[in-house]
Amino acid sequence: MKRPFLFIIAFFIVVFITGCGSDKNNDYDVTEEHEGIIANITKADTRGDDDEGYRMLVISDINVDDISGKTEDELTKIAQENNGADYYMNEDIYDEDKFELNQGVKVKVYWGGDEGQSNPPVRKAEKISVIPN
Repeated sequence: MKRPFLFIIAFFIVVFITGCGSDKNNDYDVTEEHEGIIANITKADTRGDDDEGYRMLVISDINVDDISGKTEDELTKIAQENNGADYYMNEDIYDEDKFELNQGVKVKVYWGGDEGQSNPPVRKAEKISVIPN
């Protein structure tokens, strides 16, 4: 009598532990999040095995006035000083309607945790959500 009860308890423990150990979020391998405003979006060349897509500079802890009218070099310097990052995104993630105004749009970028050694770091966006004002 005791044996089937222990088997059922062990089964539920294994199922629970397996479910808790997953880093998947909506079919994306997401381990990190970055919230900030879009400073710049440019068309990107092919990067290795990635499809052609877009490069988006996202900077935290600033407002739109800090980036308005700035050159790309000035935006890079602001990103280096304010927790910014460049995100590559393929055409499946880039939504022209969502990012039409691009500069100043507040977003949350979900990425896989791998990043380049540059400053600001280069990351691959897995998912992007626009945060309403």
